[in-house]
Amino acid sequence: MTLGSLGNLKVSIVHTENRHGIRIISFRKASKKERHILRDAE
Repeated sequence: MTLGSLGNLKVSIVHTENRHGIRIISFRKASKKERHILRDAE
């Protein structure tokens, strides 16, 4: 799982990686708790 920013929007991305590349499983707006984690990491 990756937390990050897309412009001003905080997002949560669940992905898997193999020899062919990266596959996005889920891409959504970050929850309030996830936004706090991102804020504290900055």
